[in-house]
Amino acid sequence: MNALNESLYEGHAGIALYFLELYKKTQIDSYLEAYKKSINTAINESKYNNIFSAYSCRLSVVFPILSEISYFGTSEHQFLIEVVFQELNNKVKEIESLDWISGLAGILALAVTSYEVLGDSFYLDIAEVIANEVLHKQAKEKFDKVGLGHGCTGLALALFKIYQHTPLEIYKSTAIEILNREKQIMNSKDYEKQSKWCWGTTGIGMGKIEILKIYKNNEILIDIYDLIEDIELDLKADDCICHGNFGDIEFLNQLQIHQLGSNTERILEEKINSVFLYKNINNQFSVKRLPEIESFDLFTGLSGIGYELLRLDSPTAVSNVYTLTINKP
Repeated sequence: MNALNESLYEGHAGIALYFLELYKKTQIDSYLEAYKKSINTAINESKYNNIFSAYSCRLSVVFPILSEISYFGTSEHQFLIEVVFQELNNKVKEIESLDWISGLAGILALAVTSYEVLGDSFYLDIAEVIANEVLHKQAKEKFDKVGLGHGCTGLALALFKIYQHTPLEIYKSTAIEILNREKQIMNSKDYEKQSKWCWGTTGIGMGKIEILKIYKNNEILIDIYDLIEDIELDLKADDCICHGNFGDIEFLNQLQIHQLGSNTERILEEKINSVFLYKNINNQFSVKRLPEIESFDLFTGLSGIGYELLRLDSPTAVSNVYTLTINKP
């Protein structure tokens, strides 16, 4: 545990989120204590990092704290959310990356979620500042990567999230333009299909299901149905939620919840059965590890598998770290 960094993606903040969601489900006090220890460690480590992204560095503790506030109504760390966004407000123009995991798209989505949970217009004001910087930067460089974590879907989803609260036509029109650009890339002969949250089908599907809640559009719906055909059916050599089997399982479960696709229930069941057959035979899940050293982090390790099992059990009660969404209890 001591070798972990502060991040939501592969550090203490991600493990904190898992323990918080596990406590919410089980009401076992030791899990709440584990959350508190992990989030405190993440906060202490993030103090010394002046880089901003939703999943790592200075902002990585925000999403778990928002989930805590959404459930308990308060948190001793709530003040910290305002502190880090105040710091961010002066550095938005310095952030070069546009993508969801490490850049402005994820930060924009996190600011909107902060507004939704806390109800403070301060966060919506910051979200507008970030959105305007996104519009400026993407107009200059025409962002052209594919996926949610690192691609156009993440950027479009972030713009739709703020459009839901600040319905400026340019947010919607730019998001649609970005999605169309992504489809052109995917339809090109050079595009190599992938089934991952970070790149490719899985993340695009999750993102478009979330977009569909905001922007009811038949073309988006058709896109989601087309993506079902690209889901990797064979068992991957990794079970993680970022680029492994449990990321695909999350997308399939979302399709089931929203009643999209006719055979997704069968594919989901087969995928889950295959994962647990491997686990029973080998007495372990397939995640990255060094000899004798387990990987506990959220997106590439065991806590992510536990987190996804919680989402399979209670998808609306558990926060959605893939799209930075927190449902009201």
